[in-house]
Order: sequence, then C-alpha cells, then structure tokens
Amino acid sequence: MIKNKDKSTKFNKKKFSKKRTSLVFPSHKANLDLMKLLATDLNFQKIVEDTRLFLEIPKGGLKGEKNIEEWDYQMAKRADDKISSNSFCDQVKNIRTKLRNREIDLRTANRQSKLIHKNITWNYLKETVDFIVRKFSLPVNFTYHIREYILFNEISAPSINYDIHMEITEEIKSVSNLPYMTVRIYQKLTDKELQLIKKETESHLGKNLKKYKEIKDIDQKIELDEWNRHKQRFDCASYKSYKTDAKEIARNVLHNPKKRQKVYDSTRRLQKLRKKRFGT
Repeated sequence: MIKNKDKSTKFNKKKFSKKRTSLVFPSHKANLDLMKLLATDLNFQKIVEDTRLFLEIPKGGLKGEKNIEEWDYQMAKRADDKISSNSFCDQVKNIRTKLRNREIDLRTANRQSKLIHKNITWNYLKETVDFIVRKFSLPVNFTYHIREYILFNEISAPSINYDIHMEITEEIKSVSNLPYMTVRIYQKLTDKELQLIKKETESHLGKNLKKYKEIKDIDQKIELDEWNRHKQRFDCASYKSYKTDAKEIARNVLHNPKKRQKVYDSTRRLQKLRKKRFGT
C-alpha cells in the first residue's frame, strides 16, 4: 500500500528554507530589488552602454570562459600599449618636469596624473563604477555588483549590509600579537543583521579578541597601591622620615584604620590583575 505524501510537510520545508535564507542573507531581497530598479534607469543604461563600447564588451555582456579570457588578454594588451606609447610617456614626463620646476604643486601633479591614467582599461572600469555609486547615491558594497553587471550583464546584489574583517598585519605584529576586528556598515542595519553581527563577533571570529571587565573601585585600589609602594614618607613638621603602616594607609585612604586587611588585599589583587592582563 502506497501512502500519500504529506503535503503539509513539504510546505513546511519550503517555508523553513525561505526563513533560513532570510536569516542568513537578511538584506539580499531588498538590495536585489534596488539593483533591478537601477538596471531600468535610462541614465544608468547609457553609462553602461558607453562603458561597454569603450571596453569592447558585447551589448549582452561577456559570455563563455573562452571569450572572457580573450577579452581579458586584449584589455591587458591595450593597457600595456597605452602605457608604453610615446604620447603617454611624454605626458608623464611633462607632469614630472612641471613639478620639479615648481610650476605645479604635488596635489595638481597627482590630479593630472590621475586624469591621464583614467583611460587605461582597468582604471576606466573602476572610475566608471565609482562614478555610478556616487551619481546614484548607492552604498559602497554595491561596487562589485555594478562591475559584474557591466561585464556580464548579470543582476546581483549584496546579501548583507556589513563586512567583518579580522586584521592581523605585519604592522600590528610589530606592536602587538593581538588581532583586531573591523566592521564596515554600508546601510542602516536590520534587526536580523544586528543579531548576526553580535553572533559573529562572539563566535569563532572573535575567539582571539580580548574581553576586559570593569574593575570595581579602580581609583581607590590604585591609590592604596601607591601608598603601599611608597611607604617611606617625610614629615614636614618634624623634618623626619617615617614609614607608614597598613593602619595609617587605611586611615588616609579608606577613612577607617580598622580596614588594614583591605589594604593588603587590594595590592595583591592589583598584582594578579596586572599579570593576568599584561603578563607582567
């Protein structure tokens, strides 16, 4: 006897899958809708059309691995030819000469240099994508997806509106072996994204990060420690040196001479805390 499939189970799986996707990629749908809307904008399409014309990209975008590799090779060759051309070299020399002769300042030289490099294939693509982001007031994390649209005519969008990076560079190693985490936020975050950030920073990404707790009565503990370290005092009235004891320290700092034990405990705890946090 063949049992009928439970339709409700199948439906629940779909519902769970959709819910799961929204949890992992909470902003993908909204960002994808924005990209779809952008793709219908006539000004955007004109920029894309002009860019593809300049970069010799077919109207429908690059298709097929072989065609992409050939295009990539041709663009690299075009860039090399441009840089090695006499006119380009003359322009570079002219800028350097003007800078050396103090006819222009460094800022102007950099601006002019950027302009002559702008029409090199890869620079042109990057400049165009950056221009689109600025012109249409888009979040920076759309940069990659706009580039993909120009190249391959494929509409995609960021799944989340933040990035988390664990940093540990040679420069950091020279100062401290401890890494640090940077969080870049591109749009106003949803509640789900805030939950994800908290979860990610507290999970494996943050396992090497330190967590410091507040130190109760830190100022008082430090003052007690200072008195303990410098017990030798000078009495201005008698012009004599003397050594303070725990009773006097308790009287001066805690305003209660009976709290001598707290003087000893405070110093020991600070020593342990320094060793734990600083290794000293």
